[in-house]
Amino acid sequence: MGFKNFRFQLALRMLCTMFFLSAFILTVFNGHYIFISIFFLLAFIYMMFNLYSYIDRINNHYISFLESIINSDFNRIFHFQSLGGSFFRLHQLFDRVRIEVQQIKSQRDEQIYYLNMVIDQLGIGILTYDQAGKIDRINQAGKTIFMNNNPYYVRDLYETHHDLIEIIQSLKDDEKITYKSELNHESKTYMVQCTRLQFKDKWLKLITIQDIRSEMEENEIEAWQKLIRVLTHEIMNSITPITSLASTISVMIDEHTPQNYSDIKNAVDTIHKRSVGLLSFVESFRNLVKIPKPVYKSISTSDFLNRLNQLTAHSLKNSSIKVMYHLPINNFNFTSDERLLEQAMINLINNALEVLDNSTQGTVEIFLEKNDLNQIKIRVIDNGPGIPKNNLDKIFIPFYTTKKNGSGIGLSIVKQVINRLKGRISVQSETNISTCFEIILPQ
Repeated sequence: MGFKNFRFQLALRMLCTMFFLSAFILTVFNGHYIFISIFFLLAFIYMMFNLYSYIDRINNHYISFLESIINSDFNRIFHFQSLGGSFFRLHQLFDRVRIEVQQIKSQRDEQIYYLNMVIDQLGIGILTYDQAGKIDRINQAGKTIFMNNNPYYVRDLYETHHDLIEIIQSLKDDEKITYKSELNHESKTYMVQCTRLQFKDKWLKLITIQDIRSEMEENEIEAWQKLIRVLTHEIMNSITPITSLASTISVMIDEHTPQNYSDIKNAVDTIHKRSVGLLSFVESFRNLVKIPKPVYKSISTSDFLNRLNQLTAHSLKNSSIKVMYHLPINNFNFTSDERLLEQAMINLINNALEVLDNSTQGTVEIFLEKNDLNQIKIRVIDNGPGIPKNNLDKIFIPFYTTKKNGSGIGLSIVKQVINRLKGRISVQSETNISTCFEIILPQ
């Protein structure tokens, strides 16, 4: 063991090298031992080469160790302890590093395996690919949707879903779209969303594809049920008195007495009023479902708010309610359908004015700004009585109203308009403090 000691081996080689160098110099100066001088010179050269080879061999141990870590080769064992001295401690540290790196890699592999299993169990199709269109990852649901178990490039999916792939490749970052598929006489509706994943030296596109047909069918059935209940309620409220009065008129006509003429006229007038009310209801319903397709253009925030101010000014002529429009610090332009957005905003402002009708210190504030995601944020805030919590989830339902003379379609139209503009609307309310309607629109 001692003869393998690094210090001993290094010292021995250095002493031999110095000995042969000294002997060579002495014999050269003597001048009579030319062949012995050549021998010592060759011995010196050999020892220099041997010393270099020995040190290089030790360095190769270090290189091999680092390469094994880089290549995740944990089966190799390095015996640095045989070199003695501090190399024993070095061997312990290297061995510890090897074991810990092996454990970290094992844990990482387990996590990746677990993550892959979770992703494969999801019912949502997941597809990631790079700039060249090479697929980095596709889960089992994605393979089922595209009917391809081993795609390597996005172009490999064209055969079964040409239209869907074109939509995917045209999607912008954080954009989502609904796609309807007719394949093998089976209709499906997918929600497709795109997200860009940026890494240090490359980016990946993450596409999620969710089959929302069943959810849409359930929501559609629920919506129809709500609508049928509302229509039944409104129509029955009008038809019942009409039917009753018609029956009464029929009896009066059969009796045919002069004193009945006044009663008949009153009954006919009542029938007329209820018929007008029913026609008004039908017209309101028609307006609710006739939201036109948006026509987008650039809109200036200051011009838009000034125009709203002009459009609502006539409603405030004899009112104590204050309406305040808050312009952004820096005027900016955004893209939307100006006519539809104006309609939605006027409905929201009029809704706030109706709520504050009996208030002497009513205020309505309108804010238009950008949020942290560079989206357009519009808020309409009033200091009215607020909306009870149990009504917050009903206020956008068509014909639902808590006002005495309300139609119940104003906020429903606002909701449909904002949906048409690919935005969303939400409401927050505190009783007897304030109500805030917030609209978020894409830039």
